[in-house]
Amino acid sequence: MSPETLARVQSTLKPDAMAIQKYDVRRPDGTFEQRHWSPVNTPVLDESRRLRYVIHRVEDVTEYIRLSAAAAEHRQHSEHMEA
Repeated sequence: MSPETLARVQSTLKPDAMAIQKYDVRRPDGTFEQRHWSPVNTPVLDESRRLRYVIHRVEDVTEYIRLSAAAAEHRQHSEHMEA
């Protein structure tokens, strides 16, 4: 978690979504695969609304990124063919 996102969560007491990040993840066969992660930092408040913890959660959004890129490429190809 970056110091900037921690500061935002501390000051706003609201969840803070970070930019999607890319990582090379080692496969069982030793090769690497590029994966995309979407991190979110969520505050946990006590009954007095004071910050007690920050939960750092990441979601693998690799398939979403791949599908979005494929759809954009398809649109671009279709527009080129129509011109």
